[in-house]
Amino acid sequence: MSSKQIKLNQLSFQYQNQPIFKDLNLIINQGDFVLLTGPTGSGKSTLLKLISGLDPTFNGKITAGSLKQPFTNWGMVFQDPSRQFTMATPREELIFALENKLVDRTSALKRINYASTKTNISSLLDQPFLQLSGGEKQRVALAVLIAMKSDLLLLDEPFANCDSHNRQFLLTCLATLHKEGKTILISDHNFSGYEKLASMVLAIKDKNIKTITLPDNTLKNQALSFSLPDLKQNPVYFLKSFSLSFPKKI
Repeated sequence: MSSKQIKLNQLSFQYQNQPIFKDLNLIINQGDFVLLTGPTGSGKSTLLKLISGLDPTFNGKITAGSLKQPFTNWGMVFQDPSRQFTMATPREELIFALENKLVDRTSALKRINYASTKTNISSLLDQPFLQLSGGEKQRVALAVLIAMKSDLLLLDEPFANCDSHNRQFLLTCLATLHKEGKTILISDHNFSGYEKLASMVLAIKDKNIKTITLPDNTLKNQALSFSLPDLKQNPVYFLKSFSLSFPKKI
């Protein structure tokens, strides 16, 4: 990554005249594994799109050191990866992505082989996307980011259409990428599998974000696999039963 920190400074955003975020400030350090949570409709997907540069219609700043958007080496995986595929097969999708980055053919073939092996999609490369399962499509989407050597991986509830096997496989892939120095920001409702991964939890509430840095064993010691409460009705962080609450100021 070009900088050790990603900074959101006084970020505000509205949709159809309805405010989604107001004066949001956030710092994500290089190498962080950040878990983003919040009720449906709270703005998780919107925040990821704003950070990725897919939606530039906001007030405030998003920077990485001295750099400002657009950031060409950040990548995003959608909840429904079919929305981001433009080609008919995984191989064509990988080639298309690398051609857009002007990667030469020899290097592109090496990257495709590496990414395909890492995500276990080698046998799927020439199958039509229409024949792939949700989990297989997410593995392809992750392979594209790996092939493009994205430094920041943004994942918008990537396991929503995955079975348990693909979810665990993808979490293992993300753990490996994190160890290799990638910065990861992922939204998810199911905390299972993040016990040794998440260095920070972000909860969206009241058009802002509350940040809690968790000790390594906090998630591990709690059976966190449940539907989140409506944070609009509960002013206390969703881990209330574990005696974690928001400070008055971030």
